[in-house]
Amino acid sequence: MEIVTAIQIIGIMFTAVNVLYIIRQRSSKCQIYLLIMYIGILINLIGYTFEIFAGSKEKAILCVQFEYVGKPFIVYSMLMFMLVFCGYKINPILKGTLLAIHVSICVLVFTCNHNGLYYSSIDYSYDGIFPHLVLGHSPIYIVYSMLLWGYLVAFLVIGFSRFKSVKSKDAKVQLTTFVVCIIVCFTGLALFMSGITKGYDTTLPAYAITASLLTLILRRYNVFDAVALAKDEALTEFQDGLIVLNNEQEGIYINNSAMNLVNGILDGKLKYYSKRDDSLKKEDYSKKRGLTEVLKVFEDIVEEEEYLIDGEKAYNISSKDIINNDKVYGHMYVLTDVTDSYNYTGRLEEEVSEKTKEVIRIQRSVIGSFATMVEARDGITGLHIKNTSNFVKVLVRAMKNSGRYPEMTEDYVEMVGEAACLHDIGKIAVPDYVLTKPGKLEPEEYKIMQNHPAEGARIIKETLKSLESDDYLGIAYDMALYHHEKWNGTGYPTGKSGINIPLSARIMAVADVYDALRSKRHYKEGFSVEKSVAIMQEGSGSHFDSQIIEVFLEHIDEIEAVFAES
Repeated sequence: MEIVTAIQIIGIMFTAVNVLYIIRQRSSKCQIYLLIMYIGILINLIGYTFEIFAGSKEKAILCVQFEYVGKPFIVYSMLMFMLVFCGYKINPILKGTLLAIHVSICVLVFTCNHNGLYYSSIDYSYDGIFPHLVLGHSPIYIVYSMLLWGYLVAFLVIGFSRFKSVKSKDAKVQLTTFVVCIIVCFTGLALFMSGITKGYDTTLPAYAITASLLTLILRRYNVFDAVALAKDEALTEFQDGLIVLNNEQEGIYINNSAMNLVNGILDGKLKYYSKRDDSLKKEDYSKKRGLTEVLKVFEDIVEEEEYLIDGEKAYNISSKDIINNDKVYGHMYVLTDVTDSYNYTGRLEEEVSEKTKEVIRIQRSVIGSFATMVEARDGITGLHIKNTSNFVKVLVRAMKNSGRYPEMTEDYVEMVGEAACLHDIGKIAVPDYVLTKPGKLEPEEYKIMQNHPAEGARIIKETLKSLESDDYLGIAYDMALYHHEKWNGTGYPTGKSGINIPLSARIMAVADVYDALRSKRHYKEGFSVEKSVAIMQEGSGSHFDSQIIEVFLEHIDEIEAVFAES
């Protein structure tokens, strides 16, 4: 009796030490399953020790019920640990089913006073080493025992399968030790079930020995430390930068790559590339004095969608909260090396941009040639297109530079200048007898001529909708449709007035009329600069937008210079 008591107490002490050791390890699936197993063994040992000294059937049953708080989960958690350690996965349904079986056994033992489902009979014997319960075995008990022996087969299959696949000597020693531990456990179970132990459950000391052997092998090979060190090494030497903050936005971890970038920012050596405005910039970070200021830079870069440039390397910065079970534990920044994609994307975007510009140039050249062919029908041979396009380019540029039109962008200026050549393309639908008539047009003929703006707008919309941007298409459409509208609303084809006439069309109207005044036609000679300017001034506020006329007259010398060139 004294020997059995000593074995139990020693087992409890060793197992308690093992529990404390496992608790101190980093949380992982291996640690969790080992902890469940060790706690189960500890509960079983304590309960069985009290059972030895129970002295009565009722107290002994209470001790058995306490034992089964942990006993059914020892072998289950041992199997789960073995699977995780060996890198195998188990079907979630099978895993849940096994767990449910062990929980059910626990419930049956707790209600054994009221049913015979697990123990068919419960007696108390004073024979043997110490008084103990004599339990009858029900079919469920027998099936459960067979399941436990099935576990032994699973352990051996997993162990030997893994043993054949690993090459490391240390790994083979670890697996061998684990298999030995399993054999010790089931040897203890076999001895107890054989009856030769005279009522003493030898699985308990077998469990305690197994727990101690496992702890020794774990400490000998630093299994938990190796995982932790591997994680730290991977993060430290990670090519991408990693910065981890707590909820107070204080830095609690920064790896080597991130530290190099932070130092580069503080030294004022780094640049950033803006994805939005396609430019490379360099900020003066020399006044930055710590991580807090650097993190503000990172936030700006994230918000502005920029790259951080360190010499020939490019980094994309992302930030996210560290969340687990809906609780925020901190924040992290990941600085990803995107040098290859950055260089490739840059080259690709540049090539595409150049190709696109070339395609657009060819398209506009071809369409402009058609417009010139249309003009050639009335004997002008394209000079009107050339003149008006030159006038528009000078005028729209002067208007932008005057500061009176803040809404004008550089793209707008270029598109208006390019689209000017298409303003009369609708004349393709005007019959020759109208277009080339030397004298004044009859009312019916004039009505036919008035159709050319609408026809030109239709042609532009149908021809360019799949070739040009929406902005360019809209400008060309407006200039063709509305360039004969007048400020006072007496123009055609829609009778629009004032600012309801698109700005591009108002600019086109000035250039169109001035060239008509200055150029020779088959029905008239060209007017002098003085007479043409006087007519333009007279039409200011009635035919033309007076502000545009004002800018036009301020730059009449430039207008005349490009007219003379034609």
